[in-house]
Amino acid sequence: MAKENLVIDTSVLHLKHLKAAQLAIRGETYGYIFEKDTMGAKIYGYAHTRGYNAYQGKGWSALVSETL
Repeated sequence: MAKENLVIDTSVLHLKHLKAAQLAIRGETYGYIFEKDTMGAKIYGYAHTRGYNAYQGKGWSALVSETL
């Protein structure tokens, strides 16, 4: 699904090489990292969901990028 510059992709198979994706998949709460790829330098932000009180949460992660 795409709307303007927003792209939502539910497939993580092609993202596993990114350090930010690896951190999110491991459950790191949140952060950012600079990486270079074929398109140049990018900043990647990542966040992993947490539960609340007795609720464990869904274990979802979000990854966003911006070309520098």
